[in-house]
Amino acid sequence: MAINQQSITEDRASGAVVLDSSLSFWNDGKGQYLTFTPSTNGNRKTWTISMWFQDIQPDLNTALIGDDGGSPNCYCYLMNNHVLRFAAADGSGGDAFTVDTTRLFRDVCGWYHLTLVVDTTESTDTDRIKVYINGESVDLTSTTYPDQYEVIGGWNSASSPMRIGQFSGGSYFEGQMSDVYSLDGYALGPENFGYTDALTNTWRPKKYEGAFNAPIDGWDVTTWSSYVSGSVDGSYPLSNCFTAPIGSGYANGTRSVNPGSLTFDISALNLTVTNVRLNVYIYGSPTLTVNGTAVPITGTDNQEFVVAVDGQLNSIVWSYNSVTVYCYMRGIEVDLGDGAGYRLFADASGAPAGVNGFHLPFDGSAPIGVDQSGNGNDFTPVNLTSSATLDKATGALPILNTSSGGNVAVPGVRGQAGIAVTVYNPTGSQNRFYFDGVEAPSYNFARGQTVTFDTSDSTVATHPFRLSGVSDGAHAADYYSVDFDGTGDYLSIAESTDWLFEEGDFTVEFWAYIDNIATDGGIVTNMDNFNSSSQYNSRWVIGLYSSELRVWLADDGAHVLHDYFPPQGEWVHYAVTRETGNKFTLYRNGTNIFTATQTCDLDTNGALQVGYLNGLGTYDGKIADLRLVKGTAVYTTNFQPPVTSLTNITNTKVLCCNSSTVTGSTVTPTTITANGDPTSSNDNPYDTYPFSTVTDISEGTVGAATTITFPYNSPDTLYYHCSSHSGMGGSVGLTTDIQTADPYASKNVLAVAFDGGSNDYSNLINTGSTKKSITENTSSGETMEYRNFYLSSYKFDGSNDVVYAADSTEFTMGGGDWTIECWIRRRRVDTDEWFLVQGDGTGANTPFGLHIDPSTNYLEGRARSDSSGQIDFAGTTPMQTGLWYHCALVRDGSTLRLFLNGTQENTNAIAGTLVDSTGPLCMGALTDAGSAATSCYMQDARVYQGIAKYTTSFIPASTWNNICPDSPSGTSYGSELTTPTKGSVSFDNDSDSLNVADNADFDLGTNDFTIECFALLYTIGQFNNIFAVGTDSSDGYRVDISTGNKLRLLAYIGGSWSTIITGGTDLYQKKWFHLAVTRSGSSFDLWVDGVRDATTVTNSDSITNPSTKLEIGRLTTNSLDRNYHGLISNLRFVNGTALYKQTFTPSNKPLTTTSQGATSSEVKLLCCQSQNSATSAAASPDGAVVGYSGYLSGGLVPGSANQYVPSNCFDGDITTTHVRHKTTPGKEGRVGWHFNPPGGIAYSSLEIHSGVSGVGSQEYILNGGSATAFAENTWVEIDSSSGTLTSLQITEGSTGNSNIYLGAIRINGSTILTDTLYNEGTGAVISDSQPSEFNPFDTNIDMVMGKSGNYATLNPLYKNSNVSLTDGNLSMSISSLGHYSSIATLGMTTGKYYWEVDSGTGWTNDPAWGIVGEESEHYDDQVNSVPGAFVRDNGRRYYDGTEGDVWMEVDAMAADEGSTLGLAYDGIAGTLQVWINGRYQGVAFTGLKNGMTRNLGSVTSNRWYPCLKMYDGGPIHINFGQQPFKYPCPYGFGPLCSGNLEKPQFVRSNGAVGVSTWWGTSADNHFIPSGHQADLLWTKDRDTSSNWYCFDSVRGRTQVLHPNLTNAESGPENNIIRSLTNTNGYVLGQAGDANNSSYEYVGYSWKAGGNAGTFNKDGVDAGSAAAAGVSDGSITPTACSVGTAEGFSILKYTGTGVANTIGHGLNAEPKFIICKQTSGTEPWAIYHYGMGNDQRMALNSSDAKTSTSTWNSTTPTSSVFSVGVANLSNESSETYIAYCWCNKPGLQRFGKYTGNGSSDGPYVELGFKPAMVIVKNIDEANSWRMWNSKIPGYNVTKNYLSPDGTSAEGTVNLELDILSNGFKQRGTNDSANKNDNEYVYMAWAESPYHNLYGGQPRAM
Repeated sequence: MAINQQSITEDRASGAVVLDSSLSFWNDGKGQYLTFTPSTNGNRKTWTISMWFQDIQPDLNTALIGDDGGSPNCYCYLMNNHVLRFAAADGSGGDAFTVDTTRLFRDVCGWYHLTLVVDTTESTDTDRIKVYINGESVDLTSTTYPDQYEVIGGWNSASSPMRIGQFSGGSYFEGQMSDVYSLDGYALGPENFGYTDALTNTWRPKKYEGAFNAPIDGWDVTTWSSYVSGSVDGSYPLSNCFTAPIGSGYANGTRSVNPGSLTFDISALNLTVTNVRLNVYIYGSPTLTVNGTAVPITGTDNQEFVVAVDGQLNSIVWSYNSVTVYCYMRGIEVDLGDGAGYRLFADASGAPAGVNGFHLPFDGSAPIGVDQSGNGNDFTPVNLTSSATLDKATGALPILNTSSGGNVAVPGVRGQAGIAVTVYNPTGSQNRFYFDGVEAPSYNFARGQTVTFDTSDSTVATHPFRLSGVSDGAHAADYYSVDFDGTGDYLSIAESTDWLFEEGDFTVEFWAYIDNIATDGGIVTNMDNFNSSSQYNSRWVIGLYSSELRVWLADDGAHVLHDYFPPQGEWVHYAVTRETGNKFTLYRNGTNIFTATQTCDLDTNGALQVGYLNGLGTYDGKIADLRLVKGTAVYTTNFQPPVTSLTNITNTKVLCCNSSTVTGSTVTPTTITANGDPTSSNDNPYDTYPFSTVTDISEGTVGAATTITFPYNSPDTLYYHCSSHSGMGGSVGLTTDIQTADPYASKNVLAVAFDGGSNDYSNLINTGSTKKSITENTSSGETMEYRNFYLSSYKFDGSNDVVYAADSTEFTMGGGDWTIECWIRRRRVDTDEWFLVQGDGTGANTPFGLHIDPSTNYLEGRARSDSSGQIDFAGTTPMQTGLWYHCALVRDGSTLRLFLNGTQENTNAIAGTLVDSTGPLCMGALTDAGSAATSCYMQDARVYQGIAKYTTSFIPASTWNNICPDSPSGTSYGSELTTPTKGSVSFDNDSDSLNVADNADFDLGTNDFTIECFALLYTIGQFNNIFAVGTDSSDGYRVDISTGNKLRLLAYIGGSWSTIITGGTDLYQKKWFHLAVTRSGSSFDLWVDGVRDATTVTNSDSITNPSTKLEIGRLTTNSLDRNYHGLISNLRFVNGTALYKQTFTPSNKPLTTTSQGATSSEVKLLCCQSQNSATSAAASPDGAVVGYSGYLSGGLVPGSANQYVPSNCFDGDITTTHVRHKTTPGKEGRVGWHFNPPGGIAYSSLEIHSGVSGVGSQEYILNGGSATAFAENTWVEIDSSSGTLTSLQITEGSTGNSNIYLGAIRINGSTILTDTLYNEGTGAVISDSQPSEFNPFDTNIDMVMGKSGNYATLNPLYKNSNVSLTDGNLSMSISSLGHYSSIATLGMTTGKYYWEVDSGTGWTNDPAWGIVGEESEHYDDQVNSVPGAFVRDNGRRYYDGTEGDVWMEVDAMAADEGSTLGLAYDGIAGTLQVWINGRYQGVAFTGLKNGMTRNLGSVTSNRWYPCLKMYDGGPIHINFGQQPFKYPCPYGFGPLCSGNLEKPQFVRSNGAVGVSTWWGTSADNHFIPSGHQADLLWTKDRDTSSNWYCFDSVRGRTQVLHPNLTNAESGPENNIIRSLTNTNGYVLGQAGDANNSSYEYVGYSWKAGGNAGTFNKDGVDAGSAAAAGVSDGSITPTACSVGTAEGFSILKYTGTGVANTIGHGLNAEPKFIICKQTSGTEPWAIYHYGMGNDQRMALNSSDAKTSTSTWNSTTPTSSVFSVGVANLSNESSETYIAYCWCNKPGLQRFGKYTGNGSSDGPYVELGFKPAMVIVKNIDEANSWRMWNSKIPGYNVTKNYLSPDGTSAEGTVNLELDILSNGFKQRGTNDSANKNDNEYVYMAWAESPYHNLYGGQPRAM
């Protein structure tokens, strides 16, 4: 069945498809590709490949497709000389043919669409191979083409592996690939897979709608040769003609006997065709007819005749008439007229086209190799992690709850939930159950969730809470069982053939409640004497023996089926089946636990006995619903156990033990007799769902609960009810939702996450499992170097390291299914690497295990059979270093299955019975002594008993995936991240603290209490203080984490300080823990993640009440100074109640004043919840919830000794020397602080205080009023009358010292506004605790990962050769010592962007991270000489290459293993902010705002690029959002991708600017389409030496200027341009200047504001200069055309001879101006901001820049540009025309670059694919150079023109690559790329890189 593609079909373009994702190949030594070996030959002469790809390493040989069929083989790959080659090798290894493109492939940001069409049946050799790129045919160069009818390599060949991303002996692909089609037997063009979107004018993906393997009318014949009549020459059989492929020569033909003829008659099939093609070998002139019409015979030997039929094909006849006249038919093909080309009549072909066709979308909708065409041609991924983000995965999700897309562990296991149950009578007549305060809700859960229904509330007393499979449980119906007391009780039924099973299928099933497992006894049997050998060998029995449940069967007398550990004291459903004669299966609770194959004949009989067998004993327990079915195996796979009484189904022979009477039944052949005294019981498996667990504690008492892990086979609906009262409950819906919970959790028996420790979580995942004790014998252990999930993994060094769990009965698998799995990352590849997860770690036995074969590096599965011994079977993928692999071994019935990264790599049939584990279960080695140890990182090792978790390929979850959001579809939306709504507070280990003044609310005495929080530690092995209050020697208490990393409570109790209780759990780094301390009466408890962490301590003494402030995050009392390093979230202090008295599930939502049963009046503090303010609190001691500092905004000066944060103004201390009250703004703007409390603050008087002396003059603005100066260092009353404070601004006055201060605000003469919770700190970096978005609750992946789009990477086109980029250009290493860097492929302007840098195993020497400007060469400089803004690992900042101050937390960076640096560039505010491991470091740099030409030393930049800098080593990893961020993205920021770039104003750039080419016609009114009205037009004859022509709509179409001449304008010239008013083009006259029929021409056109009148703006006649927006200057233009959206204006003005300004109307600063005196012969004057305002060049001249007064040494503003007294721009009374452009996102850009004299020249990122680029050397005299995307239309672009000359197009040494988001110089000519020379460029777009409607430019 075909799998639906995960895509969106757009209504506006039929068949258009939006691809969701793509597949990344990271082939830096990883060997990644996909492979598929066809089982049947397909069409090897005709086939089509379609794919979208992005080549990110163009300097390497990178394979797209190929086969591994030996020789000959074929391959299509991108060569390191940048051409695409398709070739097939001959037997000697050479090329049988080679086809290369003339186009070069070097665009790393754009997508290419390739359509490769192979059809060797074509008669013209150049038609046999066709290559299309982006829908256009590509010119090919070839020394040879394939011969006609040649078989092409091994593609579509049986037993020849077909590969994607690699070919035999060749290189691997490096990049992204999407939507790959292979059509077997079809030669189809690109229009079937893509289309030109009329809205965006881009080539976009289209869903292929054709058939892959669909038979057509008359084409389902499998033996075509059977339709041939006549006598066949046996030497030339029919198979020669009707076998694919078509052979060559007469030997491969079919002929008749001599003389004679053969007739192929298919008239009965009614097959309609358009043409018949006959492939023959001719001697002489034989007879050849089609439908009775003779075919003219021409030529001899190999021939092909095409006969038009255009109707039904009836017959074909060929003959052999003499020794010299005969016809060998080699093949018959027909064209059905359906566009699929010719089909060959071939025997056993079925549908001959498409047998090996496939479709791989690579969009995450299925495992990456799964064919979605419906053909089932699945590929095997090799070293490709067929994984996806957690929200798209279908298997292998993390054990633990996580945030940040799986990167951070939070409390609890996945799926764990807790429900507080209470009872209330809402109506006065009927009690009802309430869940978390909601009346009898219909709750929904996922199978596999472990849920605790807490019934300890006193209201639940007398209301036993139960789950049931039937509505209202025991109140709905009466269910019964029979109770056997083990002392002779049993039932019997006289002998009947109803249970004489003989060799037929059968089912025996029942519910059992075993009272005493140790009592041997028969449960049900047709034997009457267990000791009778004759009966033993011909009958059957199910019973208990040696504490096992056994099933004995005839013939060998063996107990062939076992339940080794049957449960006692609970209801269990058993079923024994026989199917297909010899397969016997024992099911427990619907799950196969034992399967055996045995030949036996149950051919003797006796009475049926229930509960007893002589010689075995009497059963002690209950039996319900015993059913015998003869002739049918009711169950053949795992099933849902019954939830209500069994019924009389077909072939039911007995159904009993279900009645209110002991002998009652539903079906029985005769009377049931009771023996002894069995009794009927109301106890049954239906009233209460048997898989839930009810504590022995009475409801309404502490500890009472019902817990359940919902089984994978649970029903869709369960019901909760009160077993004592009807009508109180409701329903529970169950679904299978792997993202919520592991459906097979109830079968999990071991779960070691290796998330920082080695704890077993199986008891939390599965209520039926026990927590295993884990032993670590390792020298390595927990590490943060590499991790897939969480923030750490476990490191095994390969030298006797082992982690093991002691032997457990839960590791005894019996004959049932099981699963073991783990994630690993290999550290090295050598012969010492062996075992991963291994049962029976004594080494004596190998019941199950995963290991790596050191000789092949393949994953191997291992088991042991009692008959065949050790079973080892291997996968097919060599496992490399540097990749995370998911490994799984599954027993599925009689088959072992081996999975790698979700792909089933091999299976092995089980012979005999597998032996069981009898020793410890080891991880990382073979034995608990560490032998055969593994060198790897490991996470999430799991074992399941009784389930085959994986039976088909699946998509594992991962945080680093080959499926990435990059897409060839483009995006029509932004990629903003979902904003976190919750938060925490970060403490930096350097004197941070939150404080609350001394308050009686913190007095405890003997009160019950709860202190709890969520905590994440950055540093362990120190005292981490959480909560402390009290004096040095006489009072108080505190909660901290000891140097041994244990939770503690200390208190002044009984007259001295003492440790009351210490926990047992090691609290490790970078995981969120929920911590709680409680006192209930005299019992003290500690809780970690809801589990009691130490034995309860009893102490009835009173805790001495404290007399000092509360400190959070620091301890400064008791003569100690202890800090907390990490984050604290949701700290809650409850005085009066112990909220937790039994195991509980920590909340997955922020705490409230009433959640978890809290009473709001007792919650004295609830804080550390906000992502915006550290001091905000939801509850505080005095009842007032006040956090004023959260409403104070302003800048912070980087580099000062302290960073003065808003909370300093609200801590109540106004001491003038208390410098923490000093607050300082950023360097931009003069408004320092703005206080705007929501709702306002009422006052009768209002005062402010600066808090410090020496501030100079400052001013305040109250409620939007006027600015008023106020005195420093004193209280100043700013309003003496009553009012409401809604806005207060503190600004710099006229004599300010550039710093602005605010100390405090006071109302009503006495009340200083103070945060209830205030901040203190003295650290040199960040002085106070900081709010953070990082929290344990936000798990939505959209908070850390962007949507589909095209993401930035490090740029392979712009780096030093010593820089190596890997992992999809997201990792950087240095191959030779030196200071080198790499920048991102996308630049940042006005947006807000966030990215992360990860250290891996540690930072290398001199790493630096930051941003650089677009206009500097920098990639091989030291950081202290690079223009830009950097931070270093030494904590220092570097401004423009100058070493700055120590600024970051150096100690945080020193712990560099696994450190993550977050950087956020704010293009609106012009700042760069920094985070380390989620902790905010502050604003590192200001003054970076684009568009303000801010200088950072010598750099002036309008565009900034993320940059990595290193000295040696690596790799260092960077993530721009294509993988989940490890820490939450700061508010308002997003990933760096196309969806977040500046939005272009034009859907199609050709609506504003464009290039047109045409052949002249010499005919009048020759229309040239451009897509817009041409307000400015340049034309040039491309073929000859001739002048340029310039026309514009302001001067009129008849007035001519020549850009290459200084001439004044001439005209009227009526016959050159007929019209410039057409809205989508211009009209030529017949004059030869632009329309000579002998020449080719090019036209460059720009749209401004039209020409409706004299003063034109945005397409309309504005009527005046003022209305057109051009009257702001001292010279008013006399005419204009202004396009504000286009960023282009044309101005006509008259000079004054005096320096003046001229309004341009653009509302933005012009970056490029061309000015020409039209009335005289002055040169064309050029202004370009890259030269400066005191320089100019001439368009008509090759001269370098020169100093000038042309622009009055004044930079243009957003309203005017300046002219000096130079005649070029402002001669008195002369007329001028000026063309002004400003930068426009996605449309035009003006900048500069520095040449390097290399063919690997400068790269310029524009944000669009340019339609035209103009370049000028400003240092030396060189001609202007101009390229466009039309000529030749692909890279390399060699054709150029020079606007300052008359020359025809040139091509020498001026190569340019036009890229999808910019251009790169490839030539070495001095005019465009001389080393160290500076150049200015002007570029206009063909298409924006990001389009409003999703289209994006294709790579050229």
